[in-house]
Amino acid sequence: MPDRENIPASARRVGAGRKIPGLALLGCAAFFWITAATTAYPPERGGSLVIRAGRVMPVADGVPWVIEGGVIVIRDGRIEAIGAEGEVVIPPDLPVASFPDETVMPGMIAAACDLAGFHRGVESVSGAYSAVDAFDAYADYRVILAGGVTAVHLDPGRHRLISGVGAVVRLGGAPAERVLSERSALQLNFLESAYSPPLDFNYIFPASSDVAIEPGRRQAPDSRLGQQPTVRAALESALSPTPDAAVFDFHRRALGAWISAGGGMRVRADRAGDLRQAIEFLRDRKGGVVVSGGEVNDVGAELAAAKLPLVFEVPLQTGRPAGNLGAHPDVLARRVEVLEGLPEIPLALTVGEGHDLSDMRLAAATSLRAGLDERRVIEGVTRRAAEILGVGDRIGSLAPGKDADLLVLSGDPLSTTTHVRKVYVRGTTAFEPPSEGALVVRAGTVWVSPDRVIEGGEVLIEGGKVAAVGRAVPRPPYAKVVDAGDDAVVTPGFIDARGHLGLRGDGGSPGPDVKLSKAIGAPDVTDLRTAAAGVTTVALSPYRGGGTTGAQVSAIKSGGRSRADRVIRDTAALIFDVSDTDPPAAAEQLKKRLEAGKKYLESWQKYEKELKEWEEKQKSGQAAEAKPAEKEQTTEVKDDDPITGTWSGTLSGGPLPNPETGKVALRLTGTQIEGRVVEPAVPVDHKITGTFDGEKGIKGQIEVDTQGNGYPEFELTLDRADHMTGVIRFMGITVNVEGERVEKKPVEFKVERSKTRGKDGRPLAPKVDEGLEPLKLLLEKKIPAVVRVSAHTQIDAVVKLIAEEFELPLTLVDAEEASVHAARLAEKKVGVILPVNVVRTRQYVPYVQGDDLSRAGVAVAFQSDAEDGARSLREVGMYAVERGMSAEAALAALTTNAARLLRLDDRVGSLEPGRDGDLVIFDGPPFEAGTSVRRVIINGEEVR
Repeated sequence: MPDRENIPASARRVGAGRKIPGLALLGCAAFFWITAATTAYPPERGGSLVIRAGRVMPVADGVPWVIEGGVIVIRDGRIEAIGAEGEVVIPPDLPVASFPDETVMPGMIAAACDLAGFHRGVESVSGAYSAVDAFDAYADYRVILAGGVTAVHLDPGRHRLISGVGAVVRLGGAPAERVLSERSALQLNFLESAYSPPLDFNYIFPASSDVAIEPGRRQAPDSRLGQQPTVRAALESALSPTPDAAVFDFHRRALGAWISAGGGMRVRADRAGDLRQAIEFLRDRKGGVVVSGGEVNDVGAELAAAKLPLVFEVPLQTGRPAGNLGAHPDVLARRVEVLEGLPEIPLALTVGEGHDLSDMRLAAATSLRAGLDERRVIEGVTRRAAEILGVGDRIGSLAPGKDADLLVLSGDPLSTTTHVRKVYVRGTTAFEPPSEGALVVRAGTVWVSPDRVIEGGEVLIEGGKVAAVGRAVPRPPYAKVVDAGDDAVVTPGFIDARGHLGLRGDGGSPGPDVKLSKAIGAPDVTDLRTAAAGVTTVALSPYRGGGTTGAQVSAIKSGGRSRADRVIRDTAALIFDVSDTDPPAAAEQLKKRLEAGKKYLESWQKYEKELKEWEEKQKSGQAAEAKPAEKEQTTEVKDDDPITGTWSGTLSGGPLPNPETGKVALRLTGTQIEGRVVEPAVPVDHKITGTFDGEKGIKGQIEVDTQGNGYPEFELTLDRADHMTGVIRFMGITVNVEGERVEKKPVEFKVERSKTRGKDGRPLAPKVDEGLEPLKLLLEKKIPAVVRVSAHTQIDAVVKLIAEEFELPLTLVDAEEASVHAARLAEKKVGVILPVNVVRTRQYVPYVQGDDLSRAGVAVAFQSDAEDGARSLREVGMYAVERGMSAEAALAALTTNAARLLRLDDRVGSLEPGRDGDLVIFDGPPFEAGTSVRRVIINGEEVR
């Protein structure tokens, strides 16, 4: 190969003139020598790391074609060792990059391409143009790298008979390392595009008014017959002495220098006749390379006989249908099938003219249609391409000592649905897709829901959500693909229907206004331990939950990058516990609680109605009227009024250790009673309301904020004039009351009420009561009531009140005797979160409650009643199956049923599109004793 510096730099520049005097040439040469010296790229070291991959394809001699569980050690940009896991010593000083589901292979090489474009010179024959001069070593080629192409041969153009000298370059890595071969081969084009080049004008320099400009000279060839004679004449002329020493023809000089130095040649040709001329020419030259995208099937034997390698440009029509070819008999219809039956000659594959280099892998894969096997195709875009280009000692295969230019692929290199996951050039990352890429999971069985099981199925997760599920889902570019194998089973992530993950032993009983999700942050070891067992969602409940007041249940995930990723719902349910309460008392207290919530809800419904009316009036231009403020009300005591006045009273009994005294002011209007506490001063807003039956009986309540627990109620009797006795009841507590009227005077109450409308008449929203907000959600049927019960009488009372009277969604917890009401529970769609002990005893006979209830049509779920005890929920399900519960019912209890009972089925519990990307990969049926959890995915990301 000739030394590039033997050719003046000016002769290598695109668009240089044809002839210049020798002195001017020397000046230009000196200038470019200085420029080259001052812009030399500094040397840079490559990356150092260890790559672990599910499959490694070295494409090299002396090693297996595929290494399962392969390891590649890279140091300073070169491969130091390669082999199977356990056979290669992993240096402790190097970082490790793991790709357990991916395939690693050498970077692909395009042995011909038009990336450098066409030079603008008019010369039909020139050895002075160099494609490397059009290469920008600092440019960003990630679009091409994303297709897996790491190196290319830069062609100087196919528009001239001899268009110049090509180069081999990398598309990534340090600029100083990108040029692999600055001058690779002289390119000849036996193509119709090289016919009839432009006229060649000999411009006079310097210009003179007395010297006429000669007409342009026609250049050959103008037909197929003139191709080879023109080339041979040009080569002979280039090697002959220059006739005029005063004129320097650097095109001719460069061509002669290349030939004299024994530089290589490449000939492009498509038609069979042109290919035969190319073969004859190169055979006479003792070698070279044929580049074609045409009728190679007609000259296969001749190529083999001449021992010439072939670079085939695979025709690939992408993006849009091909254009019309017409009916002309000489039209060239490019087809990959022309490779069929091609002899065993060195073969490189690349994309055809006008096609994107990023599609090269797909283009190469289409050559399988021509009968080429996988090995020959992959070698054609890697090892063989490198050898044909003369850089096989550097790139093209993965072997010790070679540059670490390699690809990480999502699957089989020639599969249409495979995509590039990462590209390394000299051991450094040259391309990496966005981190929020898609995930595709394939398995022998995909359990989507009880109604849908797919054999040989796939799940696509995008943006943390299930985007598609089926036999063959879309595979977006850069998607990570996990092929779990034909024996694997994929299910939705398991759900702990009642657990305490994250409470860290806090056994307190929070109020109804407390959101347990506030305690959740980044996952710790207990969270990850739970996730690793396949439990991805936990209904976070307090240890001591709710009583008849209720406590909030939060739905959280066991994994995730942040709290926002982990919290599904701050308030997912409202849990009560009446397991130790008398059924009638439990029903009464729960009803009061629900009625308090109902009143709160109605205030909001009233507000929303008034707001809608106000907005409609605003649109129609009507002004809303503000209600006048209420005035102070006064009353006079009638002689026969037994109530109005100031009363001194005493409270005793119940939880009071000592009697308490105080004063209240009451006023009777008709049969209605209103009052306030006078002494001691009460620091909160309150109001005493009641009714008088006209004789002796008084009933009413004390309206005061009790955090949604209802109002204390009183029942009194006028046992004699100006004297009453009775009781006050609140939350199951009873206190005795005795009172005496000490002053019989008119009572005045200053009515101070918060404004209900703004200045513009807009309704003002009610005050938010955090203790009643969960009840509001329950009464709106957005969340379920979860009630812990035991005896069948408690179940009866709770179902009658919540499911039948209030018609609210209801789930029972524990419910030891639920089988007694199984038919009723199934009818009312009341589910049961099973006791932690799977096997129960009924009349001294063991039985599995989950089996009984699920057979009766009652949805059941499992609970851990622990923090990270959920890690054994799968074993609990396995034991239930061993004791008679169907595996399908047990799986539904841990997924779909649990989600439905907690109203979370719009997010988790199945693998239907739109649900969160939470799934578990098992290496067999989930409830077989020998099956293990292989991988867990939460929000589309693997939990490690």
